[in-house]
Amino acid sequence: MKLKSRFLLWFIFVTIAIYGTLFATGFYIWNGMSEAQRNEVSIIFQANSTLIISSMIAFFVTMGFAMNWLFNSYMMPLGRMVEEIEIINTVNPSYRLKVEGGGGIRRLAGMVNRAADTLESLQKDVNEKIHDASRSIEEEKNTFASLIAELNEGVIILNNDGVILLYNRMAQEFFSTAKAGDGIGLGRSVFSVIDRNLLGHALDDIMEQMKRENTHPASYFIVLSKKGHLLNVEAVPILNQRHQMTGTILIMYDITKQMESESKRELVITNLSEGFRSAIAGIRAASEILMDYKDLTIEEKEKFLKIIHDESMKMSLLVEENTLGISLHTQWPLADILASDLIIMLKMKLEDRLGFHAEIDSVGEEFAFLQVKAESFTFLHGFLFLASEVSRMRRTRDFKLNLTKHDKFTGVNLRFDGDVILPEELSNIITGAMSTTGEQLPLSLKEIISRHRGEIWSASDKQGSYIRILLPLHEVKNDKSKTRRSISLGSRPEFYDFNLFSRPGMSTDLDNVPLSELTFTIFDTETTGLDPSGGDKIISIGAFRALNGRLLKTEIFETLVNPKKRMFKDSIAIHGITNEMLIGQPEMNEVMPAFYKFCEGTVLVAHNAAFDMRFLELQGKDLGIQFTNPVLDTLLLSATAHPNQQNHSLEQIAERMGIPIVGRHTALGDAIVTGEVFLRLIAILQTQGIRTLKEAREASEKTFYARIKY
Repeated sequence: MKLKSRFLLWFIFVTIAIYGTLFATGFYIWNGMSEAQRNEVSIIFQANSTLIISSMIAFFVTMGFAMNWLFNSYMMPLGRMVEEIEIINTVNPSYRLKVEGGGGIRRLAGMVNRAADTLESLQKDVNEKIHDASRSIEEEKNTFASLIAELNEGVIILNNDGVILLYNRMAQEFFSTAKAGDGIGLGRSVFSVIDRNLLGHALDDIMEQMKRENTHPASYFIVLSKKGHLLNVEAVPILNQRHQMTGTILIMYDITKQMESESKRELVITNLSEGFRSAIAGIRAASEILMDYKDLTIEEKEKFLKIIHDESMKMSLLVEENTLGISLHTQWPLADILASDLIIMLKMKLEDRLGFHAEIDSVGEEFAFLQVKAESFTFLHGFLFLASEVSRMRRTRDFKLNLTKHDKFTGVNLRFDGDVILPEELSNIITGAMSTTGEQLPLSLKEIISRHRGEIWSASDKQGSYIRILLPLHEVKNDKSKTRRSISLGSRPEFYDFNLFSRPGMSTDLDNVPLSELTFTIFDTETTGLDPSGGDKIISIGAFRALNGRLLKTEIFETLVNPKKRMFKDSIAIHGITNEMLIGQPEMNEVMPAFYKFCEGTVLVAHNAAFDMRFLELQGKDLGIQFTNPVLDTLLLSATAHPNQQNHSLEQIAERMGIPIVGRHTALGDAIVTGEVFLRLIAILQTQGIRTLKEAREASEKTFYARIKY
């Protein structure tokens, strides 16, 4: 009950008590009088009845005015002051009391504000010291999270219920689709993207390995993502100090191209095997006849020789048709490396390992973003071996290195003074056993170049002799939108939340779960008008998820909706969405199922939620969709937390709590402000003993605003 209502009841009670006491006293005196005394009093009362009644009314009115002044000058400001001090202590240390009311209250407000200034200053000093003390720990955690986020492999960490605790950008890319609300996210179940039976079998396998005391238990399986990626998934358990499994790490490798390549190779081998078997049978039969029958005529011999020729040509044609563009070599794990970095590394090793003098010709801008595919360890040793052989054969220790571009290849050139290396000399170099600085390698230089899918030759030009090795080129455009983002240790990535290890399972009765442990979908809608029952429609939905006191602004749902009706200027003036902007946008029969899936398993939160939920109810009914999620309203929660505040608009609540408003009257912008408000309200409600979903809902139902219907 509001302070004003309580004060009014108290005023009525006091008034009744005063007048009741007066009447009771008068009645007692009246009963103790004699008949003559009563007659005298009656005469006096009748003569002065107007004055007595007027005095009683004047006393009542005067007392009313006095009590109203007392209430407005002292009681009401004190009530607001208590709520505002609570805001300072819980969510917004920068907030200051409004100096209003009587002189004593105004002086008290000023003293509280000065105390708040001092407290905020002290808190800042303490926070800075805490920040300095914990900076190294935070940097290590952020480094870990950032490195996980930037890995080329997809990574997802789960708790034992299959709820996602961490994921990185690559995993998000594997499983996200163009459909809004689809994919993975913190607090969501992994079983929406990976079959429950498939993962369950892998976990059973891990448990069996742990029973056999396998020191490194792991299980592997293949999954096809919704984007068509074929993923090789490695499941590794997370163990606590008691060697109990508390979660699972899923590491995903995209093997789509590898499997395609393997399938092509397998098809080539099958075709060659079947074709060769038939051709070899024909050649063998013809050659045996020629060997066994010496007295064949020339015509007969030519006939069988033609069979041998035709079958050999068939084999040759079969090889050409099946191996064109297909590499039958074992695929090495070649990595992308900048060509400019590679040539610098070669220069350093030529000087450090072999003691040669090496110079690099200027590398032009065209090579600034060129990458080659190479296995740097073996290529480096092969290149050093090549340089040492050229040094031995041409008696030189001075070399120059440069790069040239050849269509889909980059040429790495080893230049030297002296005669060109002849083809037969180069053949001996690349086919012989390799050894550099005492290290013997099991591969020849020819094998290394072949497995790099490259070429090698020697030649000369005006600048002198050189040997050129071609490596496959991978060109990277200088496009900021596609280059990898730098890792900033000052900003904590929003792809993880380790507190979810102890999060209650979704099977727990949500009514009894603390608000701080629930998963929320905070949303807002923009509409064609304010009358959902009269035919107005949703034209925009903006939402994002929140859990463990954090807003996950990377997990958003935002879309315009084509309402299939035109809007009036009054509506456009509020949200700025024009009729032209809605042309070609998805309709509600596509948006509603996606939003329903995005909200699955969460508590819905909105400001003035009854308005938004009415639209969802009416438009969802036509599509057979019913939102059964629990709903919380920041309007009602604010009225619960601060019953003496007169204004509970989103702007006023945000101002009280020190929340900047950005993007007001856009669905996503309002949802973000609502989310910031909601998290601060949770902290305030906890100080009032409202901690669970049930307690928050029951308290909201008692407010005046809960009567509003749409």
